Amino acid sequence: MLSDQVCQQGEVKIRLDHVYVHPLTATPVEVFWPNATTDELSMSLQGVEMNMGQVQVKLTMIKPDVFQGDILLPICSESQMTWYGSITDGQKTVQTALRMKER
Repeated sequence: MLSDQVCQQGEVKIRLDHVYVHPLTATPVEVFWPNATTDELSMSLQGVEMNMGQVQVKLTMIKPDVFQGDILLPICSESQMTWYGSITDGQKTVQTALRMKER
């Protein structure tokens, strides 16, 4: 589960600015992707408890091997929800999950 603590899968490290993502609020995410061969990563998320479609997030390199973007999730009728997905550079993929909560 992603949060404000570093989550590590192999050499890839991921961190959110907050413990939870809030709907309709941009939440910065930072990814350390060693030996990156591209200047953009793609993050894809979909809801577990309710089908909300797929949310796509573009992560842009801000310095060598460090990528950043903003997660913006839609509002739904659930007050809490789990979102799962992945981050990829087109060749390598890591799995992600996060919790969304209303404020």
